[in-house]
Amino acid sequence: ELALALGRKVKTVLLDNQGYGIIRQTQDDFLKGQHCGSSKQHAQAKLPPYAVDKLVAAFGIPCKRCTLAELAQHLVWLFENDEARGLVIDVDFGLKVQGVGI
Repeated sequence: ELALALGRKVKTVLLDNQGYGIIRQTQDDFLKGQHCGSSKQHAQAKLPPYAVDKLVAAFGIPCKRCTLAELAQHLVWLFENDEARGLVIDVDFGLKVQGVGI
């Protein structure tokens, strides 16, 4: 997707919850919190270290990282021109998706 975004001047917004938050939530709901392969912090099958903003930048797409508190100013940067750009928003590791699960 990122390779296509570069040629099409797409704005990409990514939420970084330090892994696969929706999978962690499912593991909480159905596996009593036994996590595997859903974050960098879990002892069993933890995810490799990576930085989402650096992955975006590796495709030649300018990218910035921000918190929710800094979002407004970074959205200005994201849309100030028509080139492909990426914005990674750090969100809370424990954030739950409402309306999903049991």
